[in-house]
Amino acid sequence: MIKYEDLLSVPYKRGGRDISTGLDCYGFGIECFRRAGKLLKDIAATPEGNLSEYVSSINAKEIYAYISDCGAQFLLGSDLHIGYMINKREVLHMTDRGVRITPVIALGKARLFEVINDSDAV
Repeated sequence: MIKYEDLLSVPYKRGGRDISTGLDCYGFGIECFRRAGKLLKDIAATPEGNLSEYVSSINAKEIYAYISDCGAQFLLGSDLHIGYMINKREVLHMTDRGVRITPVIALGKARLFEVINDSDAV
């Protein structure tokens, strides 16, 4: 499991990719995966997009079980959102109100993905 306690006070910033000035949910995911030793490629997502559209653009594959250290894509309100699974039951994610830890049961229908480093590809 990654160390994330210092991330709990990082501010939200739309389009944010710098931990010192703020992160959006995707920038937050990039940072979480970096801490796990995985390089999640950056993309410009649209709120109406979905993982199936982006999987071919990023270094990820869809998986079908909640596991630690994977990504979760879900709707937060009506917006496309991603988070980082810190264990099989909870997702760590950035909202416009700051970082949250949410039980997976509260996510609704989530799609899960594993980040694959180029060096991990076969």
